[in-house]
Amino acid sequence: MLTLAAVVVGVHLASVHLQPELSGDRPYNNANPGLYVRTAEDWQGGAYYNSHRRASFYAGRAWETSGTVRAGLGVFAATGYPMGSVVPMVTGSLATDVGATTVRLSATPRIGDKASAVVHLSLEWKLP
Repeated sequence: MLTLAAVVVGVHLASVHLQPELSGDRPYNNANPGLYVRTAEDWQGGAYYNSHRRASFYAGRAWETSGTVRAGLGVFAATGYPMGSVVPMVTGSLATDVGATTVRLSATPRIGDKASAVVHLSLEWKLP
């Protein structure tokens, strides 16, 4: 059973795309604001403004180690990309707590020739 104390709320902030240009020499959008929620059962879902200047919605699982610096792995399905109606995403991350805020740096590898590898910053808070 899900309890509110087990919920983490996160804010997507910004990304750096390692392949700087989309096709047609249009740069990727690195301002990627959004929100997400993760449960104690490791389910995560959210929405953000993606690199193609479209709304993306995603859902999947995110696992994390314990400790001061935690390593994570997320497997998601996301919408809003020109490659298809739903695309897979695999993301690794490192997270640490700064007071009551968790700072998370994530990396998504390039998959295929129509995508970019991405490094992403987000902040999280556990609900009291």
